[in-house]
Amino acid sequence: MWKSLMMRAVTFGAVVVATMVWRPANAIACSCGGPVPSSLAARRADVVFVGTVTRIDHPLPVVASHQNADGSVTATVNINSGGPDLVLFDVERVFKGPQVTQVGLVRGNTSCDMPFMADEKWIVYAEEIIGGIRALGCSRSRPYPDGSQDVIYLENTQAGQPQGIVYGEVLRRRDGAPGEELHALVEPLRVVAANASQRLSTTTERWGQFELVLPPGDFEIWVERSEKPVAPRHPIHIENGADVRLRLIVEYPDPQPNP
Repeated sequence: MWKSLMMRAVTFGAVVVATMVWRPANAIACSCGGPVPSSLAARRADVVFVGTVTRIDHPLPVVASHQNADGSVTATVNINSGGPDLVLFDVERVFKGPQVTQVGLVRGNTSCDMPFMADEKWIVYAEEIIGGIRALGCSRSRPYPDGSQDVIYLENTQAGQPQGIVYGEVLRRRDGAPGEELHALVEPLRVVAANASQRLSTTTERWGQFELVLPPGDFEIWVERSEKPVAPRHPIHIENGADVRLRLIVEYPDPQPNP
């Protein structure tokens, strides 16, 4: 059923957008309650794939007309009809769902809908709805390179490799900030996990969220800025199949203004 809907969406995108059943969500801020690891996102999703956006079809404008008292007709075109876009992907790899090479994804016009743009490569976690699939902001869908750890986790899962995930957020305590006041990051930092035999790392995403896939074992984890540690080292133990959530606090001085 899903495969046939998706193939129809790719072939007849404009028709699907104009005729499919659509119930727009309220345009409210999208709150996810914190970061979600790729393991949980994959279990929740109906479809998981890596693909590149090839085209975005916008809904057809709605034309309304009425006859005036003098016999003339006035037509009104509403370009903001509230219908969904259809985002078309060339699929590189499917981790969950039918093995297709193209897929159409429904996107609404709320703050919870993903900001897909043409030619971008994404890891997409989608749910089935009437008329196709959609991916909302809390699904963990993300563009590359942010989604590279997701692909590592999904590839290891398919290969049966033992692994765990450490994930969470990096926050900054600014110079002179009162008490425990913390701030979201405004620049990417590197999160590093290492032991005697290996060193693995990832870069924080927007506002400081991170995920790092690790083999089972004991590690120390810390944060670097310009290859220098800016947070204490934390010991962590990773068990196979476990998700470990951390909040890492960094401290470093603000750059001095040029005289």
